Amino acid sequence: MRRTDCTAKVSVQLVDSLNITPVYYWLGDCTSSSKGDEVESEVKGCAGGWVEFTCKYPCTDRKYQDIDLVLPKGKETLRSSEKDVWEKKSSRVSLYHDTTNKHLRVAISQLGQEDFEKYTCEFYQRSVSSPETEKVDIEVETDCQRQFIQTAYKPAQTTITCDYSGNKSSSVQFFCKENGFICEDILSTESSLKSNGTFSLTETSRGFSVSISNVSSHHAAVYWCGVKPKAGSYRASLRKIQLEVEENTKIGKFATGALCSCTDESRFTLSTCDRRDRVWRRRGERSAACNILQHDRFGSGSVMVWGGISLGGRTALHVLARGSLTAIRYRDEILRPLVRPYAGAVGPGFLLMQDNARPHVAGVCQQFLQDEGIDAMDWPALFPRPESN
Repeated sequence: MRRTDCTAKVSVQLVDSLNITPVYYWLGDCTSSSKGDEVESEVKGCAGGWVEFTCKYPCTDRKYQDIDLVLPKGKETLRSSEKDVWEKKSSRVSLYHDTTNKHLRVAISQLGQEDFEKYTCEFYQRSVSSPETEKVDIEVETDCQRQFIQTAYKPAQTTITCDYSGNKSSSVQFFCKENGFICEDILSTESSLKSNGTFSLTETSRGFSVSISNVSSHHAAVYWCGVKPKAGSYRASLRKIQLEVEENTKIGKFATGALCSCTDESRFTLSTCDRRDRVWRRRGERSAACNILQHDRFGSGSVMVWGGISLGGRTALHVLARGSLTAIRYRDEILRPLVRPYAGAVGPGFLLMQDNARPHVAGVCQQFLQDEGIDAMDWPALFPRPESN
């Protein structure tokens, strides 16, 4: 019967008149999370994000002098020689040999396609001993979300939304703040208290949201929405949020008392070619050849830019890279990171002005505004566009 390497044995020598016969007494398996020489586990992560996983001691009764992390396809081996301290082993990989909890913590940032492979943790009792191993397979997470930049205004409140469509009964969602090698937990869905004074977590049907009250300059940082399985030894990021904090001096107020922000997007050509003819003429004057300016048919593309203004203030400009504006992009790139924090800084009475472009009036966008309690001005069907007024 084959026994695991994590099994201790004692040799007792019986002496008789003719020879010495060794007899072995097995004292049983050491305390271990596994019953074999090698363990394999799965970890899911998002491209561009980070993962943190642990390799447990093969035998918790033993002390290990060194632990190696073998990168995919054996292209490099990183050794953790220090104990109970984070070691930065490369630009993206950090190791922490935790002797208290008896495992190796591995943090990998800026995940690329080449990182979704098998990793091996090798545990050495002595530098010349054979290693005991554990393998970790990093796979692609399917609930990854696009990162965004959100602007908050001092000293108002801002809200960050974290969506997750996975199995909530078998996982824990968390919100953390990037700090060097790691992401420090702030709140999670398994926390008994959903508020720590400044940060408050509210679970929603789509995931959860985190509100930050009394926003100040020290709240400007990189935050992450993440998930970890309840029965697992890893955690991973799902969305990156770059929070920028500005002074609350950009809020305008109409004389009527309504707090309103006029918003719209416009496309700009990057050359003289946009395939349009522009005509300048006085009212009532017929179109004359001298009033028509023709352009080259060949150009170098265009960009769409969104912005909002109010009396005495404005939102940040947002460039919509690659492609046209859709309802999903309008919600995820404009309403959520830009309009919502601006409305929160304005406070009660905020009124959003936008035209009837299809992305603006789409169901997903109207539902988002309703869920967030943002009022939008009704725009008559044939009313002029905002920039024409």
